[in-house]
Amino acid sequence: ERKALKIDDKNYTANYQLGRFLLRLGDKKLLKEASERLRKALEIDSRQYEVRFELIAAYRELGEIALATAQVELLQDARPADARVSYVAALVAIDKGDTKIALERFKDALGKDQNLFGAWQDLGLLYAKLNLWEDAVSAFSELAKRQQNSLEAAYFLALSFYNVKKFDDAESECRRAL
Repeated sequence: ERKALKIDDKNYTANYQLGRFLLRLGDKKLLKEASERLRKALEIDSRQYEVRFELIAAYRELGEIALATAQVELLQDARPADARVSYVAALVAIDKGDTKIALERFKDALGKDQNLFGAWQDLGLLYAKLNLWEDAVSAFSELAKRQQNSLEAAYFLALSFYNVKKFDDAESECRRAL
């Protein structure tokens, strides 16, 4: 992709793919370049909403929450019915420390798409962080029901059961997962 960009810096695909690749590497040093490439791809074609999701992830990793928020707002205006937009809005709200808004956005996302597994998990984790273990049990039960082979979902559900003193249910969930 770098070679393609040396030939033509306005190559949408090369900017987007290089930005995605650098983001996925998870190297903090490369995140800045990832966000620059994703921004460049949006300058070339601002209608590509998938790029905005990637750019939000890059900004969140960089701690640039105001920039992530601006991208979320653009997505909310352009794609109000998209559950993923509500989901990333919830994640950014968590980054801002606004758990009330995060809970609302998670519920909105799941109201639009019950099979958004990440939203179930992150909602459950937020409940756990807030020590709302009964609510965590509900969220992780939904996740475990939808991802029956997920050890992670089983672990979170068992942990939630344990924290509401349902030890037999916690043990059963652990055994089911194994």
